[in-house]
Amino acid sequence: MDLNRHPSGSRKGAPAIEVAFVTWRQTMERQATSPASPRAAFPRMFSGQHHGMTLFRGWNPILLAACGAVERVLARRMLPFHWAQLLEEDGFRRFLYSLGEHSRYVVEAADQSRRVMLLTTQDEAGDLVGAIDGIVNEAERLTGEACLVCGVRTARRLYFGRKLPLCLRHQPELLNLNGEEGLERVW
Repeated sequence: MDLNRHPSGSRKGAPAIEVAFVTWRQTMERQATSPASPRAAFPRMFSGQHHGMTLFRGWNPILLAACGAVERVLARRMLPFHWAQLLEEDGFRRFLYSLGEHSRYVVEAADQSRRVMLLTTQDEAGDLVGAIDGIVNEAERLTGEACLVCGVRTARRLYFGRKLPLCLRHQPELLNLNGEEGLERVW
């Protein structure tokens, strides 16, 4: 079943991201035709300084769709963009990004000092922020409905004291039967 979602609460004209929730059997076909990872498909968006990147293979289609939508928004005006942090929080992906920042090193060579400073400037990106925020908000919402292992549509349930979206095929006790320790290989 294809669900074309539009960012709720986003500004008028903000682009939607499209993600197809499929049955478990179709995930293998989808994985065979999709890029290996969002990092491979959009390397510039994952370069630069960041504060942690936790990627789950089941959420790759959502992240790929978000990256594609952001790239279309940035086509109007090329500003530097990269993901600053990707993390899981209470069963949802949290996307933090940097837009329009330039940094450079400046060396102050006075007397014996070789002090290096990092100067950062920010290009005005206000007109693009609303559209990108709409994409990010929708992608975050969709991750709460997708199994973080395979991407199948599911509900969040309580595991290890945390709400996580795991389908019936990827319950922690079933992963243990396959030689995986809890969700260790998923993280």
